[in-house]
Amino acid sequence: KALLKNIVHQYVPTSLLTKEKKGFSIPMKTWLQGPLKETVRHYLSESSIKNQDIFNHNCVNKLREEFFNKGLHTENIWSLLIFSQWKESWNR
Repeated sequence: KALLKNIVHQYVPTSLLTKEKKGFSIPMKTWLQGPLKETVRHYLSESSIKNQDIFNHNCVNKLREEFFNKGLHTENIWSLLIFSQWKESWNR
């Protein structure tokens, strides 16, 4: 790593090389309430959840509605969506 920094130092300002590392996050809520909204509605609809016969559809309905109305439960919605898509792909 030191060798690489020495080489890159010729081309990149020192201030960029000594910056503290930063993580990043994805705008999950924005995606799920925006471009993926209909996908969420489809996979987490009452009929889809009932067809899976795994989760309590009343609980999922409540999570979904609170997500769209109040912006709550983003991680749970994401997990349910990914699981539902995965399950559908393996039930064909």
